[in-house]
Amino acid sequence: MTSSDENIDEAIKEYYRLKQEYTTNKICTHCPKGDVFKRISKDDGIHLIAKCVKCSLNIDIKLDLVLSLYDEIEDMKKYTYEVKMQIHKIKNDLMYGYVSKDEAIDIFQDYQEKLEYAKRNEEQLKQVNEINNKTKKEIRELEEQLEEIIKQQKELILIGNYAEAVNNYINQIQPINEEIKKKRAFEIEDYYL
Repeated sequence: MTSSDENIDEAIKEYYRLKQEYTTNKICTHCPKGDVFKRISKDDGIHLIAKCVKCSLNIDIKLDLVLSLYDEIEDMKKYTYEVKMQIHKIKNDLMYGYVSKDEAIDIFQDYQEKLEYAKRNEEQLKQVNEINNKTKKEIRELEEQLEEIIKQQKELILIGNYAEAVNNYINQIQPINEEIKKKRAFEIEDYYL
């Protein structure tokens, strides 16, 4: 990894850290929730944007090549299909005498290795995707739970029950925030090369 790759990697990590802070804690009262952080496509590629017109937040990270997990799975399925078609073609070529038995065996072994590679990678990508979807669901559930607790927290503050509000913050809000941060560390949206 070059120093510029490391800089981009650090910038992306900082972007998602800030996004987590803004969406969870809503640091800037001027920033509309959800409108600050965007992933957009421009003429020169994919960009991660974090911008607020009322504060100094202004981030624009150009990602060189972005791949989505879903696209990778679909590409691997296509590759697997193409390799299978080539294997069928070799079988037909052998059956109709277009290639010798020795040539067919050599070519077949090569395609068989490619097919095993493709199947193995496709299965691994599917497993990662399943884990990722489970993690995203768990994060959504935790965020819903957190929203409910925050509503209760506001009610406690309104009625002046500050001791219980502090207790809830320490015993409920902080642990849920920490759990969300841990899960987000393993969540995959896209990855770049």
